[in-house]
Amino acid sequence: MFQGWHRVQCQYLMPQRDTRYLKAATAHQPCSFTTTFDLSVKKRLIAASDLLSVRWLSDPQITKDGSLICITETKICPEGGLEIKMILLVSSETGVEIPPPSGHPERMWAGRWSPDGQSLAFLGSRNGDVQLWLWEVTRNEIEQLTEEPHGVAGPGAWSPDGQSLAYPFRWEANSGSQLGDDAYTITQEVYKADGVRIGAPIAKTGMKVFSMLSKEANLLTTPLGKDSACSWSPDGNTVAFISDRANPEAYSSGPALWTVEVESRSLHQLTDGQGLVQAPVWSPDGRKIAFIGNSNRHDTSLNHEIKLIEIAPRIESSVTDGLDISFGLCVQSDDLRGYGDASLDWKEGFGILGRYPERGTVHLGWVEPLEGNPAGVVFNEALKGDRSILSFSTSDSGAIAFVSTDPTNPGELFLATSDGKNERRLTDRNGSWLSEVQLGEVSLVSVRSTDAILLDAWLLAPPVKPTNPAPLILSVHGGPHWPAGWRFSFENQRLSALGYYVAVSNLRGSQGYGEQFSSSINGAWGQDDFEDVKHVAEQLSASPAIDGSKLVLMGASYGGFMVCWAIAFTSMFKAAVAENAVIDLVSLAGTTSDGGYSMAEEIGGWPESRADTYHDMSPLTYAHQVQTPLLLIHGELDQNCPIGQSEQMYSALRRSGGEVSFVRIPGEGHA
Repeated sequence: MFQGWHRVQCQYLMPQRDTRYLKAATAHQPCSFTTTFDLSVKKRLIAASDLLSVRWLSDPQITKDGSLICITETKICPEGGLEIKMILLVSSETGVEIPPPSGHPERMWAGRWSPDGQSLAFLGSRNGDVQLWLWEVTRNEIEQLTEEPHGVAGPGAWSPDGQSLAYPFRWEANSGSQLGDDAYTITQEVYKADGVRIGAPIAKTGMKVFSMLSKEANLLTTPLGKDSACSWSPDGNTVAFISDRANPEAYSSGPALWTVEVESRSLHQLTDGQGLVQAPVWSPDGRKIAFIGNSNRHDTSLNHEIKLIEIAPRIESSVTDGLDISFGLCVQSDDLRGYGDASLDWKEGFGILGRYPERGTVHLGWVEPLEGNPAGVVFNEALKGDRSILSFSTSDSGAIAFVSTDPTNPGELFLATSDGKNERRLTDRNGSWLSEVQLGEVSLVSVRSTDAILLDAWLLAPPVKPTNPAPLILSVHGGPHWPAGWRFSFENQRLSALGYYVAVSNLRGSQGYGEQFSSSINGAWGQDDFEDVKHVAEQLSASPAIDGSKLVLMGASYGGFMVCWAIAFTSMFKAAVAENAVIDLVSLAGTTSDGGYSMAEEIGGWPESRADTYHDMSPLTYAHQVQTPLLLIHGELDQNCPIGQSEQMYSALRRSGGEVSFVRIPGEGHA
């Protein structure tokens, strides 16, 4: 039984980075949970090789007048499994797509419109060399702007007059003193980055301003840490940005909001580096900066609020504190869109537009701060529905260009008015592929857990109805605070095509249900959340369509924690898969890339003061109780949950006689 499940799972691993494992998709390998189908189906079933056909849209950018939209499309190249990124221009009126002219770089992304809408600055790469490029749309010509020795590190930002571009540039610095080829000295607290080998150079970034007149770049900030997310003030005199330059080698003080005067290069730190800071944007009058933040960047159970900084006098306030909404977050899936790309748009007459998760969806809403009342706000929902809105931008008239996905579509580009009306789909990039394959349909199921808590679960049925009860795979999301829900998942659709029912659920601890719900498991992993897992599995498997004797539990990161915890305390699952899992909290606190600060916030202290809690909350403590066959999958360059986590679980199960297999993936990190 277990070896059959192993083959099924290994056909498709880590889709967002690599397709080395797609070779197994060319020949169907049946799992041991045999299901009989009604084969009177016109479309074919999805296979792992279909990953090469999916088009992943992201980062829509609309011109100020609303006439054109730039969109980034990502697909996976069959040769080598690398991502290919390309920019398309789409007419807001007709939906006609304009491809880039000849001579463009092999990869193009992160397009940003000039204020007059005539030019598009974007990131382009040839042979891995990332530089800032310009697409003159009216002349349909492309040219390279920068020649940074170590590359450009992020999107460019246009000055209000369209004469300059601010951008972060990369500067390579060694992580320690090199002692020959293999040895190195570490003296700083920050020395790891996910997906990067320890001892590799850690890049720092500064900012430059490129003049469209002189075609020269001048230094704006020196690369002391990592400068990013630059945003010009409306008068063009100041650039706001995010940086950890105050203390780049310590986890205790993180990225803060800064400003720099363009002429004098005078720097001002606006926040303390303790709280979260994302997506800075200036108010139309230039008196304030809005950003997404909270009081503790390590505590991901807290709401992500929209905060304001008044420039003079300097006053910080939260305008969404009373809404109990977490802005900037996204529903989790197996592609990386929505992770770390939170944004805000502030338009005069409309307010601040942001995305937020709500019961497994991702919606957009306008937040309008009340003048003279720092805590006052008017909140208007703009775009809702059983879907996830991944990214967006707005025109001066408030028109919203956005990418939306649901369980049966990877996502397309849409346009709506500021109030969410007159919505139109502008692209059909996945239409051809979707016309060939039959996907499973998702239904929302309400599950009652302990303490009368109602949980949301999404059940994906096989696209061809089985003629006999079919096995169920329950997938636990990571975080533990990232929510699941109404979003396309290639892996879940692939598994459903093999005859499985596949379910995801937002257990206690998930965002999108209020801060009390998301923080309810802090310091108590494996308690109420474990009860939720059991109740979801029990109630879903009670359906006559599901074979309750063939339940599978799978999950990654915290989801992997829950897999290994659950199979130590229940025998209801017949097979289990844990990917990049959290296994031993003590060793994780000392080896994870953030120095253990996030884990300390989750548990309420460090191992030195909470040793019993760390021990009692670790699945490794109970590994000897596991009777369920387990497949461990781990990226060898995972620095968030280092591979030693799975190594310890594997060794413990081998010692205790458990049935376990271990797949190690070279060159891969956590995501």
